[in-house]
Amino acid sequence: MNEDDLVRNCISEIEEKTKWGNKENWTDYNFVQLSDFLFEHTNVIVSKDTLKRIFGKRKIIGVYNPHIDTKNALVKFLGYKNWEDYRLQKLSVINTTKEPVVITLKKNKTKKQWYILLLLLTGITAIVFFLIYNNTEINLDEINFSSNKSECDHPCTIFVSYNISAYKNENFFVNFGESVIYNEADNIKLSNTLHQRSYCYSIPGYHTIRLLDDKKVVLKELKIFITSKQWEPYFLGNDKLKIKEIPPQYSLISDSSLKIHPDFLKFAEFDEFFIQFRYFKNWNINGDSCVFQALLKNTEAEGGISCYNSSFYLIGENDFHQVTFTYPGCEKWARYKFAENKNKGDYTNLDKLGKDFSEFKAIKLILSNYKANLYFEGKLILKEAYKTKIGKIKGIIIEFRGLGSAKHVTLE
Repeated sequence: MNEDDLVRNCISEIEEKTKWGNKENWTDYNFVQLSDFLFEHTNVIVSKDTLKRIFGKRKIIGVYNPHIDTKNALVKFLGYKNWEDYRLQKLSVINTTKEPVVITLKKNKTKKQWYILLLLLTGITAIVFFLIYNNTEINLDEINFSSNKSECDHPCTIFVSYNISAYKNENFFVNFGESVIYNEADNIKLSNTLHQRSYCYSIPGYHTIRLLDDKKVVLKELKIFITSKQWEPYFLGNDKLKIKEIPPQYSLISDSSLKIHPDFLKFAEFDEFFIQFRYFKNWNINGDSCVFQALLKNTEAEGGISCYNSSFYLIGENDFHQVTFTYPGCEKWARYKFAENKNKGDYTNLDKLGKDFSEFKAIKLILSNYKANLYFEGKLILKEAYKTKIGKIKGIIIEFRGLGSAKHVTLE
């Protein structure tokens, strides 16, 4: 079974799960609904247009092989871990052709002897288990966890120092937190005999380094501030787990404008993607008393994606603010977050954040006395309060689903 066969098999299983009948009879509504289901199950956005290409409802040249992020989302909807898990399980079913070997044990005539032996083995096992795992409660005061740097310009190699030699029967992991969202796959197992681990940061950001135990419980955290000298462009797949730098030849960044050349679409090779412009430095501005302004533009005609969105983040020492605008009608994906006060279009009608950015539009966020006032084209559209102080601004991120652009970005 090759990759194309696996995709076709996956499509058949989705047909069966949705119970909408033959895909040939599906309408636009079915693909919109499937896109919603995928987002609810996987938090990955797969547009109806991409789904139509996968299901053969849109003409393409040659054989269409979806991006791995898209395939991961499809099989997660079916209950698998990822595409590789799906592939291995399907191949395992095909390759399992041998009849199972049945082993028949003779009935033991001395049952009493077997019972005694079983009791002895059980007792020995219990004693061994007790000796190994007794007194393994972790004392955090005994575990040193520190880094040789707390701030540096990227790229930057840092060392974390630790001492877990007292817990030889325990597993510990470190996660350096460079992914946009916490990704368990980035956990690195630490050696009980060594005391240092290095990592090279290539992405500017205010990252969290986590020490975790075998149950993936966070035991200790460190903050590492990776700075940049200017605005820099990056892109991500739909799952937002990996962030990559956009090659310089596609960057059209100037003092007043943040833009990516449309030719980047040929390079990205993503069905769906996000563009980020990042600037991390010591802004020396209070994130609870400031004004953020920008002109934003994001249009499908210039390489955007249907149901595209436009977001900005103000990253503080303790927390962050975020606003995500969507194209009108796509408010399901709208959201805002002002420290602990957050809301999503999944649960609340956020049509006030459904805006058309086909031309540059002015947005302004005024933060004062733990209140956030959001303006669109000079009109107040959102007013919220919060309680948690986010502290000094460490960085600004402007993000587009699609090939959006920004200009005249200011924070004061």
